[in-house]
Amino acid sequence: MNKKILWPFSILLIVSLACSFTGNKSNNEEPGQTDPATVEQPATAMVEPTLAPPPTVEPQQVEPTLETEPTQEEAPPADDSYTEEFDGDTSTWYTWVAAGDASKNFTATKPGVVSFLLPSQETYAYFANEAFEYEDVFVEAEITPKVFGDNGLAVICRATDTGWYELRVHTTGMYAGSFEVYRYDQNLRDEKKNPYVNIMKNIPRINSVNILNGSKTNTLGLSCVGNAITPIINGVAQTLPKEEPITDDVLTSGQVGVGGMSFGNGKVELQVEYVKVEAQ
Repeated sequence: MNKKILWPFSILLIVSLACSFTGNKSNNEEPGQTDPATVEQPATAMVEPTLAPPPTVEPQQVEPTLETEPTQEEAPPADDSYTEEFDGDTSTWYTWVAAGDASKNFTATKPGVVSFLLPSQETYAYFANEAFEYEDVFVEAEITPKVFGDNGLAVICRATDTGWYELRVHTTGMYAGSFEVYRYDQNLRDEKKNPYVNIMKNIPRINSVNILNGSKTNTLGLSCVGNAITPIINGVAQTLPKEEPITDDVLTSGQVGVGGMSFGNGKVELQVEYVKVEAQ
């Protein structure tokens, strides 16, 4: 082989080996240095963004809402002072018989009046309002006799099952023009004794110029305040002799009403035009 041809090939081989050792480094690069552009950078880890935790909310106690009935206003209390003229509902009024035939009804109501129809002797009937009870009260009634046997016209207060206070006025018969004040005692009646207790200090009856006799209309009142039991006849308060008051402290409260009595000489008929009641 020609030595002139091999020589260039030898130079080319040496150059190729040198390039393989330098790894394509730049001619200006110093040994031991690395081009940042040619260094493989480590992969950057994907970091999830840190989210702040939601604020802590304390659970609220919620009271259950209850549906309630609409509040109704209380009705105002009934007025316990009134005037009964017997021209409307009288269903709260009732009657009883203290002497005579207790199986019979001796009262009758019609518009504007209540009547006591006492066809026989010794009959005592009463008519009272059970709607109210009173401790201190004034009761007044306008009463007219229609049939004139020996009669008794009465107003009562503090009536209960145990008794009542009673003003009794006579306009006909042997006691005409006089009055009595009693406390009826049911215990005495149960013992078959006279239940009418005289509370006028043993004075049987008192004559009064204020009583209108015969068929004339009388306005009778009875005031029961504390232990003072005061009869009032045609607007005039009555007392015992020497103006001593009538007192009794046994009965303390009860109902009010009116009454009628027949005595020894025939039938009696009375009409009550009104009853006025005033709480004291």
